[in-house]
Amino acid sequence: MVRWCLLSTLVVLVVSGGCHRRAEGKPAGGSAAEPALYYAIRIGDALAGYAEIRGPSLVRNADGTARVYSSHTVLRIAMLGQPRPMSWKSEVRIATDSDRLTGYEATIRQGETETRIACRPEGSILRLERQVTGDAEADTAQIEVPENHYFMVGNDFALWMLLARRFAPSPGNLVRVQAVSGEAMVAQSVELKGLEPKPITRGGQQVQARRVAVGGEAILWADAGTGELLRIEIPAQNAVIERADAAIIAEAERAEPVDPLASRFTPSEVKFADIKAVTMLRAEIDVDVTTGAGATVCTDSPMQRFGGRVEGTTIRGTVRVRSTAYDGKDAAPLPMVPGKLPATVRRYLDPEPMIESDDAGIRTQAVEVAGRATTAWEAACAITDWVESHVAKDRIADTPSAKRALATRSGDCGPHATLATAMLRALGVPAKLVGGLMYSPSLAGSFGQHAWVEVFVGGDRWVPVDPMTGETRSLSALHIKCFEGMGGAIPRRVRVLEYEPRTEVTRAEASASVPRLTWELNHTYTWVYMQGERTMGSEAVCFSRARAPAAYKVTSILDLKPGSKPLKTDRTVLLDETLRPISWESSGVYGTAEFSISARFGGRKVEFKGRQAGRPPIDQTLTLPEGCHVFENNCMMAWMLWCSQVSLTPGSHSQTEFFHLETMQVMPLQFDVRAKAGERKVDGKRVATHVIDVAPIGNTFYVTIPDRRFVGLIASGGISIKLVN
Repeated sequence: MVRWCLLSTLVVLVVSGGCHRRAEGKPAGGSAAEPALYYAIRIGDALAGYAEIRGPSLVRNADGTARVYSSHTVLRIAMLGQPRPMSWKSEVRIATDSDRLTGYEATIRQGETETRIACRPEGSILRLERQVTGDAEADTAQIEVPENHYFMVGNDFALWMLLARRFAPSPGNLVRVQAVSGEAMVAQSVELKGLEPKPITRGGQQVQARRVAVGGEAILWADAGTGELLRIEIPAQNAVIERADAAIIAEAERAEPVDPLASRFTPSEVKFADIKAVTMLRAEIDVDVTTGAGATVCTDSPMQRFGGRVEGTTIRGTVRVRSTAYDGKDAAPLPMVPGKLPATVRRYLDPEPMIESDDAGIRTQAVEVAGRATTAWEAACAITDWVESHVAKDRIADTPSAKRALATRSGDCGPHATLATAMLRALGVPAKLVGGLMYSPSLAGSFGQHAWVEVFVGGDRWVPVDPMTGETRSLSALHIKCFEGMGGAIPRRVRVLEYEPRTEVTRAEASASVPRLTWELNHTYTWVYMQGERTMGSEAVCFSRARAPAAYKVTSILDLKPGSKPLKTDRTVLLDETLRPISWESSGVYGTAEFSISARFGGRKVEFKGRQAGRPPIDQTLTLPEGCHVFENNCMMAWMLWCSQVSLTPGSHSQTEFFHLETMQVMPLQFDVRAKAGERKVDGKRVATHVIDVAPIGNTFYVTIPDRRFVGLIASGGISIKLVN
């Protein structure tokens, strides 16, 4: 789960009054042309975007004369290979007579979502409005604020600049302020700390800079003499924003998108075939935690024991995670009485930013889903199961808001977890958002940032559930808890030491001889796809010689109608002499939606490109495990190639890792060769075959003896695919 903005701590602006909507006015006489300041935004060593600030210009309106600043921020980033451009445009208006904020408006675009934010004051009340694309009504909030408070919106660099000019605590001094978030529409406490000044190079010369730590996550550098904002550091995101000139705009537009989530995943040396079946994990971890509003570092869970050190937001040590099934027998009956709950538990009934449990729509949906539940655990199971089955799994979410997740019915782990948490709280069941790391086959098998939920079921028992993966009665041990609340995890290292169950599966051995093509060249092999007695379509596969550096070319033409939407796919694969792929090109149409996949292999590297109508393109370079094979959905050609390359012995159990093209996942598949041979009819003749059970995909393969020709499979749902000639 990620808060989809570059900066998780939002910078603030001193205000003493409030805000209005855009005021109609005219420039004051004699105002100079608006000057511009430019900033480069870098993640690591890569240029990720820029910010442009103009102002002040003077505008007169009914409230008097105001200084107006405009800010435009552009980020060229990708999320897990999907380009995800982001931009912020805002206007800040400040009264010249009192330095109070008299107006603020912003338009934020993230992916395909546009959010408009406006703020206006009424005495000591700030009235905020937020309108998100696709929502029928705008969200509104009224926040009572103290006289000296702050206003903030993420990635709005006019606000950063004004803060740098206004606020200069002496080194070592701490100031806590109530800050109002324009995006989350809540007030929260933010700590500002003065740091020791340091020199910084500006325009080829060194200048002394005063520094302020904001919320413990960002460090502000400003010219000690002029107050000009020079630099912002966000260590947890490896990001730096620093002064530049106008040329940075053109440079940023030419730059390749940067993936800030790359740091949220670390490759795993162990590849797990059946993720949900892992009941115990012991691993060494080195993780940095990012703590947003109200989030805390936490390594204690009902499943987990930690030995090591927690220093600030860094966790180093060994975790042992063990799944524990819960049957709900001692769960508290509904309704739970808030007054009888401990105060430490009762707080998890309240709404929070992004967990809008007081929303009428969330409450109505929760009652409908869990209306017949009689205990807290029955409600937890009903809500978790419903969220998993009714909220589509989108790899990238624009916001982790529960309300937004219910409206769009899609999202990554964040929206799944916040929606389940909000629905449970709406029913009066305490629930808290937690997160850390979880193993995923994505990105060639990695531990990456993830969010799930812990539910209070009575007594002193909290039970973990995962609305994204659908794990309710027992959570897999591949969940490593690192924080509670709206946080994040950046793994530097996860080393698996031990896990259960330890299967006795061994890697499938390659054939002792050099792999040979067991299929006739320039002959078209036809596969028929059946569901029961109904023919769904066919696939035609042809092998031929190819020009160097390839040895063979394989073509596959698939024409299916599995349901109401036809599926047509054309594939061309180039192979080397050992039958390993050099390139894999696939294109087609499902219904009316066009798609294409391109993969180029070199050693263990694969350059992957994916295109699908209506979705951002994917461009990703991945490192695959040694000896990894390739497969694609509805592609018998892939199994024809694999069976030609391995040894098959009756009664053997082996494992092979495959790169699944549609999901970019490395999937370990287990092949259990039955001791007793089978028989299949091929081209009118009966032939002896190995019978191979393939887990976890649940297929049964038939491979001829002794020449290892794949001739058919049986899958779930009454589906069979067989070679007919």
